[in-house]
Amino acid sequence: MYGKASVRDAEWWAWHGERSDQALNSQTEHKKTVVAGASRIMVAPRERWRPVHDWQITAPLRLNPPRNGYPHAVVDYAQHTVDIARRNVAEGGRPFATVIVRDGEILAESPNLVAQTHDPTAHAEILAIREACTRLGTEHLVGATIYVLAHPCPMCLGALYYCSPDEVVFLTTREAYEPHYVDDRRYFELSTFYDEMSRPWQERRLPMSHDPREDAVDVYRFWQERNGGERRVVDAPWSEG
Repeated sequence: MYGKASVRDAEWWAWHGERSDQALNSQTEHKKTVVAGASRIMVAPRERWRPVHDWQITAPLRLNPPRNGYPHAVVDYAQHTVDIARRNVAEGGRPFATVIVRDGEILAESPNLVAQTHDPTAHAEILAIREACTRLGTEHLVGATIYVLAHPCPMCLGALYYCSPDEVVFLTTREAYEPHYVDDRRYFELSTFYDEMSRPWQERRLPMSHDPREDAVDVYRFWQERNGGERRVVDAPWSEG
């Protein structure tokens, strides 16, 4: 987990760095540098350090009132999400970003990379979910909080439902950003996209046809047989409703 503080914070650390170092050393390996008058504090257990992609940036820290005589630094994950999206725009990408956090650790983060990759599925939520699940070796993100810049599109909303986080925090809405950004396509306008998804397939704007094949159903029967007669994915966190 990485963080950056303000110039005022830099002055605080300059005066209190020795005591703070003692507190931090008791729990983590750490480094502290002062760059261009601002403090950049990097704190992370050594075993949690990992390579940083070229689009990744440090997460901002806010210093809460001292606890037990020492400063209590808290990562502002929401602001980190905004910072990733802003940098992505500056580099020619689109204005979206996602940060996935569990137990105070950033598991994965990503901007929207559709413009860079020409992959229409390379939304920030999809990429971050893939990275987090691959890292953990599971498709379930139970216990995680996922920060997204804007309320997710139907594709990403579906992915968020599938990975089962504890909470999704979105920082703006389509209504708020629509005066500045529109992403309508051939078969939908974003303002009516959710309604489009809820229609029967025969009524959707996307041309669809049903070509019934019994062999297609046999694939599911085969899956059920291979799983001891169970229809559900065994380790999935089921709804209690």
